[in-house]
Formats: sequence, structure tokens, C-alpha cells
Amino acid sequence: MSNQSDHDRLSSISSEIAGIRAEEAVEKAKTDATASDSANMSAGARAGAEMVSLLIAGVAVGWGADKFFNTAPIFLIIFVLTGIGLGFYEVYRITQNTAAKPANPRLQKTQKDGTKPPKE
Repeated sequence: MSNQSDHDRLSSISSEIAGIRAEEAVEKAKTDATASDSANMSAGARAGAEMVSLLIAGVAVGWGADKFFNTAPIFLIIFVLTGIGLGFYEVYRITQNTAAKPANPRLQKTQKDGTKPPKE
């Protein structure tokens, strides 16, 4: 009789553990989603700030060069276009860094190097 009661207790404990693990999995999924959203917002804000700052830098350098050389706004146009180009490049670079990365750092390194992953 005691053997049956032990079996019932083990069954109930196993079901409680399974329930707790399921709850933890749901909480972890919520936390991961929040962290992912936060990282994406951070990357978006950084990309916007890079774009604006490079454009402003291009305007400042171009305007200063035109004043220094006493020329028409040719330097302003050149440096504004350069600032826009660099801004787009930075946005592209930032968005490539936020792409899904493998969990294994060795795989990430081999993807970056373009080599085959090491055999384990």
C-alpha cells in the first residue's frame, strides 16, 4: 500500500514540476521578447542619430570649406552628399550587426571569417 502512495506522490510532484517549468518557459519567452524589442529600438535610435549627425557634419565641413576658399557652394554640395552616403552606410552596418547571430561564438567567428566551422 505504501508503494502505491509513494507512486502517487511522485506523480503529483512530477506534474507540479512540469507546471512550474512551463510557467518559467512562458516568463522566459516574455523576457526574451522584451529584450529583443529593446535592442531593436536601441539600434533604430542609433541609426537615426548616426544619419543625422553625419549629415550635419557634412553641412558644417562643406560650409566651412566654402567660406575658407571663398567659393560657390560646391564644397557644401560635395560634403552633404558624402554625409548622406556615409549615413546610409552606417545605417546598413548597424542593421547588419543586429541580424540574428548564432548562439555558439565559434560559429559566429567562422561566419565572420568566411571559413568552415570547426569539427567538434
